[in-house]
Amino acid sequence: MKKILVCLLICFALLGCKKEHDTSIYDEMILEIKDYQDYKTKSENFESKLYVSQLEENRYQYDVVINHPKVKMDDVRAIVICESEQGYVYPSFGFEEGEHCYLYPDYIDQENNYYEGIRLSGISKKDKVVCRLYITYHINQEIVEEYIILEG
Repeated sequence: MKKILVCLLICFALLGCKKEHDTSIYDEMILEIKDYQDYKTKSENFESKLYVSQLEENRYQYDVVINHPKVKMDDVRAIVICESEQGYVYPSFGFEEGEHCYLYPDYIDQENNYYEGIRLSGISKKDKVVCRLYITYHINQEIVEEYIILEG
C-alpha cells in the first residue's frame, strides 16, 4: 500500500513540475519578445496585417492576421504583444498541448489543421496600436523564428 502511495505522489509531483515548466517557458518568451530590438516590418514567407476596430468608447479590438503563406509552414506558433493591452494574457496560438497548425500556399484542409491563416485578437484602450508579433514555424524540418512589428 505504501508503494502505491509513493508512486502516486511521484506522479503528482512530476505532473506539477511539468505545468510549472510550461508556464515559465511562456513567461520567458514574453520577456524575450519585449526585450527584442531588431523587429522587421514584414516577412518574406507570409503576409501579416493589423486591423483595429472600435468596440465601444475607449475600447478597441485589434486583430493580427497571418495568412497567404509563400512556403510550406509546419507547426506554426505565434504570440502578439500589443502596447496598452489590458491584462497579462497575450493572444497566442500553437503553444497549448494539442494545438497544431499548418499554413501551405493554396491548400486548405481544416479537418487536418491546414488553414488559410491565423487571427490573434485582443483588446486595447487606444485606437492607434503597435503590436509585436513573434512567430515560429518549421520549413523542411528547420526552425524559423521571426519578430515583426505592426502598427495600426
